[in-house]
Amino acid sequence: MPETPSRARNRVDIDGVLWVDTASRRLQSLEFRYVGLDRRLDDARPGGWVSFREMANGIVIIDRWSLRLPVVRKDSVFSRSTREYVPRDVVDAQETGGEVVQIHWPPSLRWDASLGTLQLRAVNRAKAPAIGARVQLENTTYSARADSNGSITISRLLPGPYKLVTIDSQLDAIGVSLSTSITFTAVRDSVHRADLVVETANDYVAERCIHDGKWSGPMSQPRGRTVWIIGRVVDGDNLPIRGASASAFKGGQADIATAGMDPAVVSTTGTGSDGIFTMCSGFFSVGDSALFRINRKGLPPIERTYRLDDALTVLPPIRDPRRP
Repeated sequence: MPETPSRARNRVDIDGVLWVDTASRRLQSLEFRYVGLDRRLDDARPGGWVSFREMANGIVIIDRWSLRLPVVRKDSVFSRSTREYVPRDVVDAQETGGEVVQIHWPPSLRWDASLGTLQLRAVNRAKAPAIGARVQLENTTYSARADSNGSITISRLLPGPYKLVTIDSQLDAIGVSLSTSITFTAVRDSVHRADLVVETANDYVAERCIHDGKWSGPMSQPRGRTVWIIGRVVDGDNLPIRGASASAFKGGQADIATAGMDPAVVSTTGTGSDGIFTMCSGFFSVGDSALFRINRKGLPPIERTYRLDDALTVLPPIRDPRRP
């Protein structure tokens, strides 16, 4: 019969169950918990599990594992008696783990884990293969590019839910990925197939301009030399700054200094919760220089001058290291 280990003050022990296949005499798994921690950490249920697998050559490996640990964060609660916020510690749980994907013993023995696969057929709005389109599973390192047929395969997917985004090289410079309607749950030894219509940076900016009431034309870049502009305002930690005012003037800082006064503002807008602003008025042309002024209440303005070389100009991130 299992026995409870002897306990000692100020010592953290491990208590658990080791599962064994008695017929084949093989280790299966170990489930455990930590005992002896501060009792305030009990709600996090600290512990974990380990899975064992025997290979064809007789070697036993740990093929999967999970570890659940308490994380203490600072918070505050309003006290009605003192009518002030009182600091307190809040205990959350953080789970980490891993899985062995592949093992190779030269010259020929190899083992592959049973994982999921995503297969996509990527096309553009004209239904042609979206050659070179890059996709990524959101908040993961899983990514791939479309081949000459528009085919994309992402393999070795751990079981669980995923959401697909596309990565446009222009918008990636300001940390923007393009959402898609593709969500799925990866299953071991299973392939999820889907069709993907790849949107471009132009499509993204057009949608934002229409949504914000700044453009009423077609969902494509206007013809001619008209310039659309997208930028992002972030703080010193690269977090988006919401509610900043972004104004654009024709000409650079040197031109404005020579004139002795600000010219008329060509376009003005504000940043959203993601720090993004767009300008789609059509008052700028390819080749223009423009001064961008970012205003935040109570702080000096930030000014940057850029040359608008493309019909869709993506400005480098405008950073303000100051806190509001």
